[in-house]
Amino acid sequence: MNERDEIRVLKARGYLRSADSIHFLRQALNSPDREIWQEAGRAILEEVVGVEHKALRLQALERLKPLLPPPDSGKRPSAGQVDLHTHDSFSEDGYPTPSALVLAAYEEGLSTLGLVSHNQRYTDDEADRAAALLGLELFKGTEVSASIQLEGGRHESLHLVQLYVGEIDPEEINRSLRGFVVQYQETLRALGYDLPQALQDPLPALAFLREKSAYREIRAVLRGLEERYGSRWSLTTRELEEACRGSGIYPFTIAVALWKKFGEQFQRGLELVEGDPASRLILKGPGEIYERLVRRVRQSDGAQGRLLSPDLKGMVARAVPLRRKIILPHPNECSREVLQTALEQLARVEVEGRTYAGLLVGVEYYSHKLKGELKQWVGEWVEQLNRTHPVYRHHPLLLLPGSDHHGKFSPLCPLGLGENYPPGGERYREQIRQALLRPPECLDPD
Repeated sequence: MNERDEIRVLKARGYLRSADSIHFLRQALNSPDREIWQEAGRAILEEVVGVEHKALRLQALERLKPLLPPPDSGKRPSAGQVDLHTHDSFSEDGYPTPSALVLAAYEEGLSTLGLVSHNQRYTDDEADRAAALLGLELFKGTEVSASIQLEGGRHESLHLVQLYVGEIDPEEINRSLRGFVVQYQETLRALGYDLPQALQDPLPALAFLREKSAYREIRAVLRGLEERYGSRWSLTTRELEEACRGSGIYPFTIAVALWKKFGEQFQRGLELVEGDPASRLILKGPGEIYERLVRRVRQSDGAQGRLLSPDLKGMVARAVPLRRKIILPHPNECSREVLQTALEQLARVEVEGRTYAGLLVGVEYYSHKLKGELKQWVGEWVEQLNRTHPVYRHHPLLLLPGSDHHGKFSPLCPLGLGENYPPGGERYREQIRQALLRPPECLDPD
């Protein structure tokens, strides 16, 4: 096998962590043969995983940069577009490395990228450095689950995208994180974590809590799968570790591990109940395995190991001192009642006795998920609020672009919006930037 073929084999295998594979690709990146170092650079960017290798990925990106099309190339499918909702491998269900995602955004033609992680503060700087190298505007953030109270005392959950729009004092971050430590103090104490230490240094405590919570839920989901379908889909700890793109094992990792181990069988069709042809199911990737198998077990009574979602109002109140702006993503995934209630509750946000407006930027409207009659209704409802609501008349909501791209794990949600994007070009982009960077308005008189 020649050098070029070996690079292609490694790239196709993916999930590269072994010292030998990485050493080989590092050497190939310095080859005098342009085709070899170009293929090695792509393999490093896309498939060498782990935060410990980000310097190598950035080195590969810098080597590849002279070969990239210029920013004004007319051949790029989403030239000049904004995409405010994407995920990399810092989300448990995201495939691309940070550098690979930024490169893909550049090659797609995007001018502005929103990159969010799930339920944890995005602190790594690889995407920032990659975006600076390619001249791409980047907003990092967090996609969180929150609990919203409806009429009759009912509660449902919805997602919020929080984009970071300014530098803040690290102590302000710690102050906010201490609120979560207090909220989950009984769970931390039960896990044996020193509570005074958690209050003094909350970020490691919450990372520990998330890891332990995920571990408990992983065990619960694996038990639930075995109870439903028997032991034929059993997974070892090593198989789960090898299915990670990031640094932890989460429920989506189970779907990836099942696909890596049983993918050919899932594509041919598997009987969920052995001997029952009516239960035969064809699944085409980790995303479908997660939705059809893992998510259903997670939602069952036997797999409630995860932490309860924070209250919507409390979650959003923390966004003001943390200098974050809010977007309501994929409105197709919540009921109309939830969307209407959330828009009303987010119009005014109470923070330490003061009322703020302008924290909510808008609703994710230009997407791969919102379609048909529901899309029309969302657009009309936002337009009505902007005309008649006492807050939104002065702080109008925007209809925003977001692909919810997860790389290979989201084949139906490609990066960028293509033709599903409003006219206006640079004017629309500037409107979004101004709304993101404009501070919330305090409604209380001085």
